[in-house]
Amino acid sequence: MVRQLNRVLAFTAFLLILAALLGRVSVAQTNNGRTAADFLNIGQGARAAGLGGAFTAVAEGPSAAYWNPAGFSGVARSEILLSHFSWYQDLSVEHGAGAIRVNDRLGLGVAVTYMNYGRIDEYDANGNIIGELSVYDWSAGVSAGYVVSDQVRAGITAKFINQRLDNYSASAMAADLGVQVSFDRFAVALMLANLGTGMKFDAVTEDLPAFGRLGVAVRPWSEYGIMVAADIEKQFHGDMVLRQGVEYGYDNRYFLRAGMEYQPSRTDWAVTDGLTFGAGVRLSNVQFDYAFTPGGMLVNDDLHRFSLTFGLGN
Repeated sequence: MVRQLNRVLAFTAFLLILAALLGRVSVAQTNNGRTAADFLNIGQGARAAGLGGAFTAVAEGPSAAYWNPAGFSGVARSEILLSHFSWYQDLSVEHGAGAIRVNDRLGLGVAVTYMNYGRIDEYDANGNIIGELSVYDWSAGVSAGYVVSDQVRAGITAKFINQRLDNYSASAMAADLGVQVSFDRFAVALMLANLGTGMKFDAVTEDLPAFGRLGVAVRPWSEYGIMVAADIEKQFHGDMVLRQGVEYGYDNRYFLRAGMEYQPSRTDWAVTDGLTFGAGVRLSNVQFDYAFTPGGMLVNDDLHRFSLTFGLGN
């Protein structure tokens, strides 16, 4: 137990030191307080959304591509996750991820995220519509998760990020680092995300939306299928975000979820802001998940997310 704890502390210290070094490089390059590629802040997957984004210590299989690459370690089988997110003003986010079991300790993953901004008209100097602008963001990454010991798992993701505004384009490389420590009914996890180079549009360079996230998940009564999770996120160039969620599973097939996201720095917060609700059903090798976020101060319209997870093999 002591040896395992030392491994966790050493790996955590490594993550923090690396984050500090990369953060210093990033700030030195730009130092303007703004970030680019903010679509990387949009959590992926309807199950995680139904829990209010409290998913760092829960992530496993394909969902680990966004939430914590340590969740790729020791996957029971290969899986594919497809997710769709309809946002306001014709915006949509498509996400696909796959997890591949290599052996009892090693799992690999791939993921692609594409954000479509919908129809944006292009005008000439006289105000006449002359066509449509091509505007989109996307990222692609590869991940590896490794079982360090019975309780400790670690993971890393390397990803390419691109934003395009008609004839202008910017790209960056980044890494995510994560660790999970699991016990009988309790898990704790740490993740550092979007540590990388700045994105340069023309003569302007901006930082990526890097952040650190600490999460816990508890199953107080495993026989009743209840799980409670909470996350604390600190954005390197922004505010702190608190997330919490609860999931009830019946017969490990039917699921109900509720969650909430809260930003302590906001003074105009209402009780209903940040609430999410979700449900899921697992049938054989397929799982369907849905999440609903009612419109409020954070978002103008109701948001709907859908995910399908396909298991490959037994």
